[in-house]
Amino acid sequence: MNLEHQNVQFDDLAQVLHNANLRRSADLSSWLRQYLRRQREIKAWAATADLRNKIASFIPHRHRAI
Repeated sequence: MNLEHQNVQFDDLAQVLHNANLRRSADLSSWLRQYLRRQREIKAWAATADLRNKIASFIPHRHRAI
């Protein structure tokens, strides 16, 4: 194997690894966005439930729907 051929193989390998890293980063970005969106949704639901419970605490018991 000559030196030029080894350099070409090394460059090809470097490109493959770079592309794999980009794909992995893109996958991670997508996962992170989805995770953060789910966390915001969970917090919104929790805040809504908390608000609903606070409002319900002001309503006399006989007027509450069961």
